[in-house]
Amino acid sequence: MDVLRQWGVPLVAELRDSQSYVLLTGLGRSLFDYQSASVRQHQEDWAPLLRFGDLRVESGHGDLSGWFDLADQQVRRVTVEADLRLLGLRNTAAGSAMQQLDRLQVLGRWQRRGAVWSIDVPQLQVVRNGLRSDMGDLSLDLGPQWVRVQARHINGGMLAPVAGLLPWLPERLRQYLQQSELSGTLSDVAFERRNGRILKLGGAARDVSVAATAGFPGIEKLNASVSGNHGQWAIRFPGGAPMRWIQPTRFGEPLTLRPKGTVSVVREGDGLAFASSDLQLVVEGISAQVQGQVHWPTTGGKKPTLNLQVQSDRVPLSAVRKLLPQDRLPPPALHWLQQAFLDGAARQVDASFRGNLGDWPFAGQAGMGLQVRARIDSATIQFAPGWPAATQVNGNATFSNDGFQVRGTGRVDQIRVGDLRAEIDHYRGGLLKVRAGSVGDASAAMSMLAKSPIAKNDLATFANLKLRGPVRSGFALDLPLRRSTQLEIHGFAELQNVTATDPRYKLTLDNLRGRGEYDRFGFVAPRLQGKRRGQSAELAVRVGPQHVTTDGNLVEVALA
Repeated sequence: MDVLRQWGVPLVAELRDSQSYVLLTGLGRSLFDYQSASVRQHQEDWAPLLRFGDLRVESGHGDLSGWFDLADQQVRRVTVEADLRLLGLRNTAAGSAMQQLDRLQVLGRWQRRGAVWSIDVPQLQVVRNGLRSDMGDLSLDLGPQWVRVQARHINGGMLAPVAGLLPWLPERLRQYLQQSELSGTLSDVAFERRNGRILKLGGAARDVSVAATAGFPGIEKLNASVSGNHGQWAIRFPGGAPMRWIQPTRFGEPLTLRPKGTVSVVREGDGLAFASSDLQLVVEGISAQVQGQVHWPTTGGKKPTLNLQVQSDRVPLSAVRKLLPQDRLPPPALHWLQQAFLDGAARQVDASFRGNLGDWPFAGQAGMGLQVRARIDSATIQFAPGWPAATQVNGNATFSNDGFQVRGTGRVDQIRVGDLRAEIDHYRGGLLKVRAGSVGDASAAMSMLAKSPIAKNDLATFANLKLRGPVRSGFALDLPLRRSTQLEIHGFAELQNVTATDPRYKLTLDNLRGRGEYDRFGFVAPRLQGKRRGQSAELAVRVGPQHVTTDGNLVEVALA
């Protein structure tokens, strides 16, 4: 080395090794064959050489052999066969943390042409956190404001450690890939980016899974392909095997999806526009056709803007609870919606969403937001806990932004309900209102009350008192959608020509007329007119601690 320095030959690096002959100068090629001990002992010798742009090798040991080609005092080509352990890599330009690999086995060639590094890697295997990943037939060109990647196949586990080393990836995407525990296979990968714009993108994903992280959903078993160039791409979903969408803060449990069709992607303004006219989507057994567009800004942290239409022939109501956005609904509204729809289906569902997600719930913006219209078919709806559910509900439903309306007919226990209405004006801080009216037999009304919380005040009376005859009845439920608020229930029954019997008292009343009212505390009928043994009679009934006239009583009955 001293002789070379005396000759004035520029020396790029000096590597010490007792087992092999190594010489790197501006004169040409140098062979090297470093064994583990040699590399560990003289790591500082390699620092000037193990730099590729802003990529730095900061630690590691193992076996490394190959050769350098030098010209003009610079490394122009590197051919390497390596088996390295505990390898630490960092990209200083990306400001990323050091990525440590348990093991790296590589056969590759780095070649410099002007300002561009061309990398060909026919074989690459990585072990990270005990998991092995591989990549085949990789070709990578790196230059100022330019990158091009081609690979026959990439194991998904490879992307997490690599992502942190690529400064041309958006920061949030780079962080996401590093944290996402990605698995699966990418094949026939083609990517080219120049001056900040993606010129070419292609490849196929097979059984790709990504763990959910803060701010990003997770995916399991995604199968899709993408192709296109110069700002226009197409994503194709083949259908077949299902995938899962994992977003615990939004939906709780994972959603099972089966997409089929094509989504086009184009550059538009400050972001990307995703559009489709033929996307078929099966979500939790619900089959739907989706068309429209989503504009997704890529800068400034803006929310996406949607203009989507969704049609479905049949939506099982029991599946709706899985699709409720739990982070967008206040707890009282969410709890009621999750418990209310027990059975039945919504048919001829026509839904649209127009607007920016950041503007939800679109108060005062006509024509914007979420609009859903559907026909309710044979539904079972539990309006109030402890009370008999409404069954055989048929009618029409409208969901508009942060509220909904249902109007139709049905049954409550044995009562036929000819006019059933339910609505929520606003999910947040609003009011759930249910109204029902019917004309039928008093025995059906008595049966319904016997199965309600009112009956607990006097089980014997509801078990023995029998009513028969025409009655007009109404039911009203009000539930303020705020914390620590009580359900309010009010109802009435107008007896028109009813016969009442109670075998405990050998009591029979005929032609009973009058009005009784009930709430969640009990029942009161202060003045029922009728006949007993042909004589006029008046019956007063009070049930529940809120309605009796004497403290300590649960039931009061007066017959005159």
